[in-house]
Amino acid sequence: MKLSILSTVSALALATAAPAFAAPGSNSSTVNQSGTNAVATVTQAGEHDESLATQSSNNNRATVSQTGIVGNKSTVTQSGSDNVAEVTQKDDGSTALGSVRPLNTSVIAQGGNSNTAKLVQDTETAQVNSNSTIIQDGSRNTGDVIQRDDWQNSTIVQFSSDNSAVVRQGVDQTGGDTSFGNTSGATQDGAGGHTLAVTQSGLRNFSSAYQAGASNDAIVTQLGTQGSSTVDQRGNDNEALLTQNGSGSGSTILQGGNLNLATVDQNGNVLGSFVDQSGIDNRATVLQTGSNNSSSLSQGGSKNVGKVTQSGSGNASNASQTGVDSDVIVAQSGTASTSTINQSSSDAGAFVDQSGDRNASTIVQSAGAGAGYWDTGTGETYTTAYAEVDQHGNDLSSSVSQTGLSNLATISQIGSNNGSAVEQTGNATYAFVEQAGSGQRSILRQSGTLTNFNNVQSGVHQSGADNTSEVNQGGNFSFPGDLNTDNVVNVVQSGLTNASLINQGGTDNRSMLTQGGNNNSSNILQGGSDNDVFVNQNGNGNGSFVTQSGSTNLTTVNQNSASNVSAVIQSGTGNTAAVTQGM
Repeated sequence: MKLSILSTVSALALATAAPAFAAPGSNSSTVNQSGTNAVATVTQAGEHDESLATQSSNNNRATVSQTGIVGNKSTVTQSGSDNVAEVTQKDDGSTALGSVRPLNTSVIAQGGNSNTAKLVQDTETAQVNSNSTIIQDGSRNTGDVIQRDDWQNSTIVQFSSDNSAVVRQGVDQTGGDTSFGNTSGATQDGAGGHTLAVTQSGLRNFSSAYQAGASNDAIVTQLGTQGSSTVDQRGNDNEALLTQNGSGSGSTILQGGNLNLATVDQNGNVLGSFVDQSGIDNRATVLQTGSNNSSSLSQGGSKNVGKVTQSGSGNASNASQTGVDSDVIVAQSGTASTSTINQSSSDAGAFVDQSGDRNASTIVQSAGAGAGYWDTGTGETYTTAYAEVDQHGNDLSSSVSQTGLSNLATISQIGSNNGSAVEQTGNATYAFVEQAGSGQRSILRQSGTLTNFNNVQSGVHQSGADNTSEVNQGGNFSFPGDLNTDNVVNVVQSGLTNASLINQGGTDNRSMLTQGGNNNSSNILQGGSDNDVFVNQNGNGNGSFVTQSGSTNLTTVNQNSASNVSAVIQSGTGNTAAVTQGM
């Protein structure tokens, strides 16, 4: 297949070269060399110049230089190893005639190993289009393309191993066109250490790179308006770095294999980024600034780390990790940000920081035994899935769902009319919700064998007015050692017209409620035995309602000031209730 490609290129070159002899004012050159250490030099200046150079065997060199306003064509075919091909095409800087759209076209096809191809297209006229193709069959080949202004187009195809390709477009342009429609396509196939670097500067950028094999490296830099880039790497030890600057950005990096690293940096306007990694020891970092940002990060394997930073208006981030020792950090700043994280791993961690109004965060975690655990001292280990959400603004929402063995979640919301929902299921869970402002809503549901770590209290702290808190805990203490503790919830509310609901089921539960201000209400429900309730209300017009069913339960209510209401209902044996009002 590879030899047939070279034959096709040669046949095409011969077919297109023949008519050039009849074209008035044009030059045509054909060089055919067989043997080693051959040298071919072609220099053409004119209109519609065509050059065909064919060299067979090894250690050959072909140099082609074409200048002229109306498009030139060059084809170099080399078979063998250690060959060098250099083609330079340049217009003379004058104005194109009439409506003619000149086209500079160059094709270099090399077969064998350790070949070098360099192609330079330099355009000073705004109307000239460039087209470049390099095809290399074999190993340890090098392809280098430089296109300066105007309609650049480049394709590099490399087969086999240890090849390198460099494409530079729209740089050092000498005319007044400020670079233009860049396009670059590169394909590297085979096993071995491939390298690829693409730099595009100008308006309509597009780059696509494909690498297969081991030890791949890709660097793509786009500066300009409508850049779009796709990097696909398959194999081992892959690395891709992509930088975009300008308005219509887009980026896709797909990596398969081991030890992958992907870094995407975007700056300006419509940005978007998608990174997909599968393998071992993956790391991905996406940084976006500007408007209309969107990022999706998916990692599979072990030891994954993901980081997404967005700044600007309509931000969105979606991250999903599967594997061991995963981390996700998402920071969003601006308007209408939203973040969704889905992790299924042991020792998973997720961090979300949002600033602005109407932001939403959703975290779903499932963790099993693994690194990062709480040791009971009895040979039992409990993996900790950790979720942290920090939100600043109004009309915010946060949702955290955790299943597994040991789960921790902390929520911090500052602003008004914010909502937080935490649902945890596991053997040991902890959640803390802190809300500052008015009109806050918090829902905390915990179920499992026990709901707290040692000396750690799940709790809700709210400051402001018209806040509501609901806590539901279910589970029984049954483990000795460091986790030998009751299910404990601590709710603190300060302000006016706040409401709290606590519902606990099982044994050895404890509820602690503190409310400061006026017209606050508390409702605590406990079912089981050996449960404790402590209520402290400071202010006027507060109400406390406690219902306990079971045996050996304790309720203590302290209400200071006046016009407070307390009701305690206990059913069972050995229960105790103490109510103090107005002191």
